Amino acid sequence: MYVVGARVTFPNELTKQSIKSYMTSELEGMNKMIMSFKIDTSSTQHLVIHAFPSKKHADAFNNSIKDKVQQIHELGIKVERFEGETLDFYLSIADVGELK
Repeated sequence: MYVVGARVTFPNELTKQSIKSYMTSELEGMNKMIMSFKIDTSSTQHLVIHAFPSKKHADAFNNSIKDKVQQIHELGIKVERFEGETLDFYLSIADVGELK
């Protein structure tokens, strides 16, 4: 499994909510994406993680969103990207309510 992620820093909370909503509706599930999650780290920053079956699929995803990422940069939003092969992966199939 290959992971593509970014730490995204927004100028304000409204921009964060708007871009997050737009990108979720437009991008999730593209290019055989098998998992996506976001972590809010502050009112103006979040971490987004997308997992793909292979680097080939991740590269196709990255190529398909280049224009959107450029427009995001033009809005003054800082995007720090990272990617790589997963080393370990664990996912519990237990009901999340049972884990509390």
